[in-house]
Amino acid sequence: MKTTPVERQMPRLQRILMKDILINKELQVRPLDKSYVEILIENLPKITDPIVLFHINQPPDFPEGNYLCDGLHRLTARLQVGQEFAEAYVLKGNFDDAYEYAVQSNCSHGHPLTIEERKKAAANILIAHPERSANWISDICGVTDKTVSNLRRELELKKTIPVVKSYVGKDGRDFQRPEYKANDASKMLKLFFNFPNTKMREHCVNMIENFRQAHEIRTREEALEMALVEAMHSIPDNPKNLDNDRFRDIIPEVRAAIDQEVTDLL
Repeated sequence: MKTTPVERQMPRLQRILMKDILINKELQVRPLDKSYVEILIENLPKITDPIVLFHINQPPDFPEGNYLCDGLHRLTARLQVGQEFAEAYVLKGNFDDAYEYAVQSNCSHGHPLTIEERKKAAANILIAHPERSANWISDICGVTDKTVSNLRRELELKKTIPVVKSYVGKDGRDFQRPEYKANDASKMLKLFFNFPNTKMREHCVNMIENFRQAHEIRTREEALEMALVEAMHSIPDNPKNLDNDRFRDIIPEVRAAIDQEVTDLL
């Protein structure tokens, strides 16, 4: 089971000279909130939580040093009142380790990440590790696995990440992603709008279920909508002759059609 920041066994607490702490903007998963810093300054005597640093040595992008990954607001508050030292835990790892720790810790403490900040973090982890399962990334970022799966599909459609054939779970085990043919989306779209007979409806349901499993989607309704989106993006001969430029304008029509028809279909 993957440990959370709270569960992680911390090393001995250290007293670190604050001018020696390195701050990399990529490891700061949220912008500095000056109003929150002011609140912390008013309450500094009561704030005992140490900051967390990662000792990273990945030249040339990361010269060796202690990089801040949790505690930007606390550190800023202490600097503004003229303190020179900070109590800190110093962990060891690479940039990915530090980034994931920063995301997890900022999802759980008193000034947590917003939903949009969590989605951005999940997308960043998908870009760095497209092979990871939705469940693993959702645990790190504090979002649902459905959210991660939707982000994965968006990134795949934009060709930002490759379409992987298998996933790695948070337990380290691999599992295969069912094969999916792009043309299936076109077939599903045609079947959805035409329904020539009951047998074809059953065939469409089976295709939706295969698509749902292939993309880690929770419900068939969501799978059907995502298949329609896929068809509009990538199938040139779809039944409405849609092109990519008109894709966004058509989505409300597709969703309305799903609302009207999907109960009968499924």
